[in-house]
Amino acid sequence: MSQPFLKLYNIAADVYYGLSGPKLLHSISNNADGIVKLREMVLKHWEKVRKFQEEVLKLWVDTPKFQETVWKLWDNGRKL
Repeated sequence: MSQPFLKLYNIAADVYYGLSGPKLLHSISNNADGIVKLREMVLKHWEKVRKFQEEVLKLWVDTPKFQETVWKLWDNGRKL
């Protein structure tokens, strides 16, 4: 996984699960170009994100254990 994509993935996970939301928002608000840079990064790596989603879906279909893990993570995320 490329470094910018990994960074984007981590930011998305943090925001979704609320792990570093306030820290992330503080960081973006302190950087005047932060939101623009985040948007540009999303657009730049959108194709990689789409391919990543396809790979996840393949794993989802092929691996019952993977499904179980995803559902546990989903439930944990909803409980936060």
